[in-house]
Amino acid sequence: MPVPNRVREDRSRQGTCYELVIQGLDTPSGTIGARELRDVLSALLKSSERALRLILDGKSGGPGKRPSWLVDSVDLVVEELRKGSTIAQLQAPALGRTATAEMDQDDFWLPKPAETDTALDVLGEAIGQIVGQQTEGRSDRFDNGVLDALLSFRGPLRDVLQLELRTMDRGSTFLLNSAKLDMVKELRERMPTPRHFVVSGLFNKIEHQNRIFEIVFADGTRLRGTIDPVLLDPEVMRAFWGRKVTIEGEVHFTAQKVPRFLEARSIKEAGRGEGIFDRLPQAASQPDLFSEAQTRPNRLGKLMGAWPGDESIEELMEALEGQASA
Repeated sequence: MPVPNRVREDRSRQGTCYELVIQGLDTPSGTIGARELRDVLSALLKSSERALRLILDGKSGGPGKRPSWLVDSVDLVVEELRKGSTIAQLQAPALGRTATAEMDQDDFWLPKPAETDTALDVLGEAIGQIVGQQTEGRSDRFDNGVLDALLSFRGPLRDVLQLELRTMDRGSTFLLNSAKLDMVKELRERMPTPRHFVVSGLFNKIEHQNRIFEIVFADGTRLRGTIDPVLLDPEVMRAFWGRKVTIEGEVHFTAQKVPRFLEARSIKEAGRGEGIFDRLPQAASQPDLFSEAQTRPNRLGKLMGAWPGDESIEELMEALEGQASA
């Protein structure tokens, strides 16, 4: 008897059933050692958690306690082990049920997953970009944290041929083996590391609840940002909305060395002479402004040698002006 559409929808809202196919184990078909299962599931949980947090939170990791929606979204259930290599049946909850508020937000960072998607689907998209040779065009589904988590599969994959996650109706979600993890490792080595910058521009769109903002530069380019809650009160964003500001913080980049977002640690109203910072930061640009100073024994050279530190934007500007008049 056909299953009514309403029942199918209810089931999809609850979650998705996956098969994790583990090939190449030394154990009999349908079995896996406790340590190997622990290592595989640990890498799977870490990777899917970071990929999901990147999409919904803008960054794959961060200080402090993990949000409850993230914990709930990776609450996977192992339902059974079956033969045919070794197949672990997993149940993953739908994001529309575990991350309701986060899914209702505007697409400020990235297009949101579907309500029926799971954290494992988000991970599958990230792996598709990485190992599917798509990184020359897109790399919005992974960052250094996601790549590092995927590399934790290298331990389990020393003992098996490959892992494949699949569903009955959609086929393969992702497939990992040692060759594909070598691609992950190579990409991780090429990824730009986050760097500290000073930027100046129009403090535009803000999303106060999630500490997210957008800064617009003179040439029309834009950069998303978030404030460090340890260093800044989210209320500071209200005061600067629609005004020219100067922000000091850490810029994170994509695989193509395009700025992904700025994590602000200080914000002030833009002052005289700060137009030199009114441009989109590049992976290897701003220190070039100070290349001469870095080799000369003056105050700016000392400041840049220790930067970022406790110095304020005002101190940096004062040192720049002193350098210009020297």
